[in-house]
Amino acid sequence: MDRVHTTENASAIPENRKPQILLIGTSNVGGIDADRLTSEADVHKVIQYTLDDTAKYLNSAPGFPNIVILHSLTNDIKVIKPQSCVDKLYEIVTTDVEAKWPGISVIISLATPRYDDIKHFNSAQLTNALIRQKFNDTSNVSLVDVNVFKLNSII
Repeated sequence: MDRVHTTENASAIPENRKPQILLIGTSNVGGIDADRLTSEADVHKVIQYTLDDTAKYLNSAPGFPNIVILHSLTNDIKVIKPQSCVDKLYEIVTTDVEAKWPGISVIISLATPRYDDIKHFNSAQLTNALIRQKFNDTSNVSLVDVNVFKLNSII
């Protein structure tokens, strides 16, 4: 018989199940085949285009993931100031994720470089620096830098 544990948000979760990963991201994650990422976990991929969309989705997200991966900054950095992006992301992590699933691990994919406009490129870099500062001492949050510099593409 499977051993189970309970949480405030779940009546019974088998302990021996595969880890559950919730991957939320912009259209950049569209090409990711969630079923082929790993055989070690079940990955559920959801496309949400903005931080506001991500927050709304999380309010009604089903399941009980072990890890939430957020790749949700790429579109917002074009229209929202860097500090506002960071504040919204922090609110999502603390209010929408951690409050719903206490003790969960969160992985934040830093903003990908925007090569379509130097202003957006700089906004992404500033946003990433502010995120590193904001989440520096947060033990359950890991940051992933997907930054690939192509300086000749923005000059």
